[in-house]
Amino acid sequence: MLRKHWVLILILGFTIILKIIFVINVKDLIWDEHAYYIPAAKTYLAGIVDSNPQHPPLGKEILALGISLFGDNSLGWRFFPILAGLASMVITYLIAWGLSKRVLVASLAIFLLGFEPFWFFSSSIAYLEIFLVFFSLLAMLFLLRYLENPSLVNLVGFSVSIGAGLAVKWSAALLIPAALILIIIFGKEKFFTIIKKGFLSLLIVGSIYVISYIPFLLSHSISDLLKLQAYIYNFHANLTFEGVAGYYSFTQKLVYSPFRWLFTGIDTYDLYKHNGTISRLAIVINPMVFYGGLFAFFFYGIKGFLKRDFAVSFLVIIIAFLIFPWFLVKRVVYFYYLLTAIPLLTILISIYLNKFLVNKKRIWDLYAILATNGVFFILLLPYLVAIPIPSWYLGWLFGLL
Repeated sequence: MLRKHWVLILILGFTIILKIIFVINVKDLIWDEHAYYIPAAKTYLAGIVDSNPQHPPLGKEILALGISLFGDNSLGWRFFPILAGLASMVITYLIAWGLSKRVLVASLAIFLLGFEPFWFFSSSIAYLEIFLVFFSLLAMLFLLRYLENPSLVNLVGFSVSIGAGLAVKWSAALLIPAALILIIIFGKEKFFTIIKKGFLSLLIVGSIYVISYIPFLLSHSISDLLKLQAYIYNFHANLTFEGVAGYYSFTQKLVYSPFRWLFTGIDTYDLYKHNGTISRLAIVINPMVFYGGLFAFFFYGIKGFLKRDFAVSFLVIIIAFLIFPWFLVKRVVYFYYLLTAIPLLTILISIYLNKFLVNKKRIWDLYAILATNGVFFILLLPYLVAIPIPSWYLGWLFGLL
């Protein structure tokens, strides 16, 4: 049985080895790990007030569990983010397989995701985003199964997953309208039944969200909890461009705008320099996945949606709700908000690339695309796991690319 899933097993094994190298090489906290999330996790262990109340508690509680199990070190900080990233890859594979009914499509998707540098880095660090991705993808898997079989088990699985996602970040709510549209269009139940089950689902979602606040409620009242929710809303609603590091000009605003997603470059973090070598991390998105995914969305996905192709419509509707609402808000928007959409873009690309296999003359195009993705990842590898390399390498690499 496992033999036909050899690509998944190979990519997971390769990824695990690289994650181990990352944990060994990156011994210090970086970026928001240091500024927000690990200090907040430690407050849970110390039994004091959360130092990062701007987000719900579940993600920080999971980070705290990692520290309690493995210590206040690189493994303790990053064990559960890495585990969530690996589990998310398996779920992506299952969604791709479930939508296409083809192992080949699932294998293509996991290959593209496994060699996506932005995904690799984002699923290696102690940020909240990877927990949001994990619970969101799990909800999508249950939603897919619910559309095929509207059982109570699948409804509860979807609702619990959405509730857990909301308990990490409120942006998990973007999946709710997408799910409702899919159920109305492709569901097998009458409208009244959908409404009735919808209320049950929201009750479960709300219950899971409140349960995540149990440590808070042990020393606070319900009134305090409601005030905290108001604080979270006001914080994010008022996180404007002018409120971040003095960014006022139009050009500077693009740094914190979803429009930057179309022109994103690289962000780097230097760990140390020694004798002409440097240990540096770099956040780089694979343009073949990002632009290829957008191409597949607009020139293949929308066409498939209009033809009521279920697999394509499932992806297009969810991707649309994960990406485009961010263009409508006035608050600061960071590039890593796109992370949940990346696995879905790889699936959509894979369904599109699967058409190449019908034409034997086009199969070499597919091989070239896969090889290019692999080479791109390997060239960036020193910057993904902090391997010391010559200082000139980054300039040479991006001059070459």
